[in-house]
Amino acid sequence: MNFDFTEEQQMFADSVRRFARAELADGALERAHIAGNSWDVARKIAQAGLLGITLKSEDGGLGGSLMDAVIAIQETALVCPKSADIVQAGNFRPIRPEGEMAAESAPRRDADQPRHDGARCRLGDDGIAHQRAA
Repeated sequence: MNFDFTEEQQMFADSVRRFARAELADGALERAHIAGNSWDVARKIAQAGLLGITLKSEDGGLGGSLMDAVIAIQETALVCPKSADIVQAGNFRPIRPEGEMAAESAPRRDADQPRHDGARCRLGDDGIAHQRAA
């Protein structure tokens, strides 16, 4: 089996690596030793389009594959593991399951409507989905 990246995947990996080196390298060690995440870093990551990678483009995502999300996490982690947590959360926590469960024929829901489990979600200014109690 060939596990090499496709040309497109390699270009994406290179792009994420350049972003991480330019925007996340400074302060990476300090961030590794503090609790929580930096909202400034989360905003940078959101503005770079590294959240919601697997969501369809018409739903505000990149329309990428799971492999694209993994590439983004890996390349970010090589520069700043703490920031990679944000990329991971923005692709594999509440965002991805919501995107996968949405059917083409289902009416689009307002992001603040209750989910099937009674929780409410909203997409924050930081680009991260936040869950609220019903």
